[in-house]
Amino acid sequence: ALEARLAHLGATAVVVQRWVRRWRQQRSTASEAMAELVAATISEFQRALDRELEILSARAKKAVARVEKHKGERWFLDALNGRLKDMNGDGVAEAVAASAAGPE
Repeated sequence: ALEARLAHLGATAVVVQRWVRRWRQQRSTASEAMAELVAATISEFQRALDRELEILSARAKKAVARVEKHKGERWFLDALNGRLKDMNGDGVAEAVAASAAGPE
């Protein structure tokens, strides 16, 4: 009976060892798959950030160009307003300034 019991324990130990080996392999495979998934997610997120940065950069360049254009226009309107004040008095200059400012 003791020999049968030892044989059974030996067989059980072999089964457990196989199970542990398989579990470790699966865990390793799962860890590798998780690492690949994380790397792919980070890579995709980086690409999305790069695209967004390109879009924002283009918008910023356009905004800077509009501001520079507006500065030039504003300088011209201010100079024109000053000349009109000199030539015709404040009433005409204020009307021109109001029309340049646009509707409120």
